Amino acid sequence: MKFTLVRRYSVAMLWRWICSAVGQSYARRFNFVNRWLFRYPIRCEYLSGDQCFQIQDTGGMCFAFINRAMIGRFRRGIENRLDTLAVEYLVPQCTIKEGDIVIDIGANIGEFTRYCCEHRGARVVAIEPENACEAALRINLKGLDAIYSNEALWCEDAELLLYHSHASNDTTLIEPVTYDFSETIRVVTLDGLMSRLDTGWEQPIDTIKLVKIEAEGAEPEIIAGGSATLARTHYVAVDCGPERGLKQESTLLPVVNALLRLGFRFVGFRARRMVVLMKNDALENR
Repeated sequence: MKFTLVRRYSVAMLWRWICSAVGQSYARRFNFVNRWLFRYPIRCEYLSGDQCFQIQDTGGMCFAFINRAMIGRFRRGIENRLDTLAVEYLVPQCTIKEGDIVIDIGANIGEFTRYCCEHRGARVVAIEPENACEAALRINLKGLDAIYSNEALWCEDAELLLYHSHASNDTTLIEPVTYDFSETIRVVTLDGLMSRLDTGWEQPIDTIKLVKIEAEGAEPEIIAGGSATLARTHYVAVDCGPERGLKQESTLLPVVNALLRLGFRFVGFRARRMVVLMKNDALENR
């Protein structure tokens, strides 16, 4: 017991030392400690031109990221991280096939988008309002059948404060407990964005296989502004975790009720992230 506590403390101190560095120094520190202690199947480098980090696993797969603490997500390799995220969002229940359309709202650095493109052959619209994620997101989507939108989504077109957190690279339109800075931005509805989006794809978007929503508590507002888009969507997977506002409330009940009113039914739930999966029965044969 004593040895376990000492080891945990030592590992925590090593992580603090690694993450106290920036740029290439961080990459060198991680690679040194990883070689002798962690033994994760990855190596890290700093891409100075893009001001982000990139890991490469033993199979040659690469993935870019911004937040230094994110590297722990890939301790079992890049493929394992992408597969785990897909399970958390209940993708295996969505029967995504090659050429299907997926909308990834809250794409962050593109993990979910990358999985859907590479493992399911989907075409993805990745929506992420955090500018800090853009460089890594574009690197991770390079060569994939995906397009990127930097819009922030809401229930109506308006100007609102967007709150930024450096520690997690998260953004939210609802004032959180802690944040580093805020800025006034233009917000749009999902329906408005999709009506004018130039995908460059040969075929226009008809039906959508899956809409994934992770918006730091703004999920009900996004659904309210996307009824026309969701009416032609087979599945909606929503992260309803306790992230909404100063009270850190879950959005599970308002999300489920809103989707029930739109004709969706409950088909799955993952407690770890509080992800709910809903299906549109009106599109059963399409």
